Amino acid sequence: KPLATLQAYEKAWRVTLNQPGWESGTKESEGLWRDVVDATGDLVDAYESLGERAREAGMGGGEMVAKDWKFKARSAVRGVLGRAKEGWEGDDGFEALQERLRELKGR
Repeated sequence: KPLATLQAYEKAWRVTLNQPGWESGTKESEGLWRDVVDATGDLVDAYESLGERAREAGMGGGEMVAKDWKFKARSAVRGVLGRAKEGWEGDDGFEALQERLRELKGR
């Protein structure tokens, strides 16, 4: 069930993003920041692999799981970069997310 799988990735990403303090750029928040970077990368991977797949039987059967997956993936990365800019700009994780955004724009 690709739709349920994608929804689980979205929920996991939101839970990670809602942990307080990851944007601060402090040594204490570095672990939380890494979790956000990893979760965002996982979400983008899920959108790329599941977004264009067809829904299984039931309501919407045969339609794409997420026809706007590119928009959603770009929005997720842009949102994280915007919140993290002040604290994490120049960090490897920040650079990796910027690269993912460039890749998504090229599709």
